Amino acid sequence: MIAVAARSVLATDVDPGMISLARSRLSSVGNVRCQIADAYTLGGVHGCFTAAFPHWWWSHVPKSRVREFLRVLHGTLIPGALVVFADQLPYEWADRRRDQEGNSLERRTLRDGSSWEIVKNFPTEDEIAAQLAGLAGQANYREFPESGYWALTYNAEGTR
Repeated sequence: MIAVAARSVLATDVDPGMISLARSRLSSVGNVRCQIADAYTLGGVHGCFTAAFPHWWWSHVPKSRVREFLRVLHGTLIPGALVVFADQLPYEWADRRRDQEGNSLERRTLRDGSSWEIVKNFPTEDEIAAQLAGLAGQANYREFPESGYWALTYNAEGTR
């Protein structure tokens, strides 16, 4: 949907397998590039972007790294760029625990039987606002309980 409205899109993921899948799914869309990049450094990502859409990502960032992630992201954006986040509202999960930092960790089992523990936080509106302090202007947070997600839009303040 974003590719339809945008002049160009750069999609990133640290996993080469996910990038390969994205390239395959987006092969008919000429204005989308896919690139391997670590979200905490965005090494190799060049340019001054006018918008960012980290989809279903905030919940996977450890609490101690949220500001770090935001600063790196904003460092690739022009001042005033639109940022849109969307992520899940809290839901029940059988195998969840908290670590020493207060992160929620969920055990996930893949089809091949391998099991992983992932960060799955559910930040409140106040927690999000605190993380954005000094980094964002015109923030608008909304919850969509019927769909199980929240959305956040704001304008990035310069961090270059």
